[in-house]
Amino acid sequence: MSTALDSMTTKVIDEQHQNILSRITVEHALYFLIAIIAAILRLPGLGSPPLSPSEATEALAVWDQWQPASDLTNIGSPLYFTMTGLISQVMGYSDEVMRLVPALFGIALTVLPWFLRHRSDKLGALVASLLLAVSPTLTFTSRIAGGQSAALFFGFLILIAWLRYQELATASWFYILVIAMAFGITTDPLFFGFLVSLILAWLAQATIGPSLFIDDNGRRHPVVLPVRSEARAGLLLALGVFFIVGTAFLIRPDGIGAAADLFAQWIARFSLETDTQLWISPFLAILRYELALLIVGLPAMFWAIRSDRPFPFLLVYWLVGSLILLLLQRGVVVNVVLVTIPGILLIGTFTGAIFGEIQDWRRLSFSIVVLVAAGIIYVNLSRYGRLLDANQSVAGSYNILLVVITLMATATLFAILWGWDKETVKKSVIAGILLIIVVVSWSIAWWLGRSGANDTREMLVSIASDDDLPLLANTINQLSWQLDNSEKDVQVLSSVDSPTLRWYLRELTNLEISNALPRSMDTSLIVTTNEQVPELATGYIGSDFGHIRLNSPQRYSMADMLRWWLFRESPSQVLEERVILWLRADLAGVTP
Repeated sequence: MSTALDSMTTKVIDEQHQNILSRITVEHALYFLIAIIAAILRLPGLGSPPLSPSEATEALAVWDQWQPASDLTNIGSPLYFTMTGLISQVMGYSDEVMRLVPALFGIALTVLPWFLRHRSDKLGALVASLLLAVSPTLTFTSRIAGGQSAALFFGFLILIAWLRYQELATASWFYILVIAMAFGITTDPLFFGFLVSLILAWLAQATIGPSLFIDDNGRRHPVVLPVRSEARAGLLLALGVFFIVGTAFLIRPDGIGAAADLFAQWIARFSLETDTQLWISPFLAILRYELALLIVGLPAMFWAIRSDRPFPFLLVYWLVGSLILLLLQRGVVVNVVLVTIPGILLIGTFTGAIFGEIQDWRRLSFSIVVLVAAGIIYVNLSRYGRLLDANQSVAGSYNILLVVITLMATATLFAILWGWDKETVKKSVIAGILLIIVVVSWSIAWWLGRSGANDTREMLVSIASDDDLPLLANTINQLSWQLDNSEKDVQVLSSVDSPTLRWYLRELTNLEISNALPRSMDTSLIVTTNEQVPELATGYIGSDFGHIRLNSPQRYSMADMLRWWLFRESPSQVLEERVILWLRADLAGVTP
């Protein structure tokens, strides 16, 4: 009897496995591949570069919470504090762990277009997902400790939940909507910009049209509102989530105030400054990092306006609202990501509409011509940049001539083929350009997420930490072993107070931070600024380390900008603040 039951159980399990496997399609596999691409860009090397001052402040709040007799650091993002605080109890307090939560939200965001397949076509949703995965600005945001990446994820989820609730009127999507809202207001000021731009888009869609929702008679469908029981349950869910996340499971009640402060910070970003550089810096960032928005996004906007399709119109309104926010919050370059998401969704929808059901991929051979032409242009522009660096202007002009000839030849071939088969040529050009954009975006995203993340010559980086900070901490640990036979018990006095120093020296049990130096010079190690050198030079020996890299806006010539974009080489130097680590001379065996 038991044998028969075992065989029946095994048969049922096998049938369930077969049903699951039968539901997995090529589309599922492609989304999984895109998630892997996003993970490759976001997860490796999370600890490089060192935490910036703003990141260190967020990380210190997590660290201080779990240390005995420690002064608590104010919470920046309640959601980040709560989730990272939980993870740190299992994985520790390294730089990698401090950036893990944003990276995971960044990966999750890239697959959200799956829920918009019915609006932007399956191919369009896949293209949007891939472009989100390789987006330099989204990759950069996903590797920053804080709530920005989570803000984008929950903002995007609100859009999806609202659309699905209006289409299906099911309570589950309403609950997802309110829960996403509760999470979102505990993330970052960026969330409110995302939400406002979405609301502006919805108002424009509701008043100007065309309507996203049509009833059986072809008329505008009224807005679906929850019934009283759904509204009551949704409100309780939202309050519960907000209270739990905001207070970190009742550990930090002041997190509720921190969540309220996020909105105040967003309001404070509105500015009446008339500095031209503040006006144009976000748009230069789009030009620098999100080429897809300029090369394909603009044609997609014209297509959306002419096509009179509801969902593309919503994306256009959303995109315009985000651009308006860029102008109102001048100089807030991070707002570029608010433009990136609707722009990429619009590109995906445009691509899906243009390609439709492709019957024969072999007919898209002109895309190979586009790729070859792009390769020739890139190589010659790179060579031109190198020759300009060597002041070989005559030879450099030859490379520019090749670029012009390549463009003319490609345009001529395009004109000829256009007369034979317009649709195939159109699809070939778009396919070739998208492939180029993916490759270029991957390259920029890889650089920006790692080496460029603390290079203040990059437009998205205003202040950063120097690579010497981990070296400074390691040097102090080694000296502690030599002086006190312990990794963290050495006596250290720092007259420099910054979140980054506090973070990287956090494990020192005898660390004292004071604005002034002690009168009696008997402290083993002292950290000072360069200005305090004369006071310590007689009794101590010192070595300097990089501390903070400052924003140093430079005006580049076209040649300098080309070399920076192509080779990461710039004539301008990064401004930085340095600190000096002093070791008492007698401890080093030196007689003062």
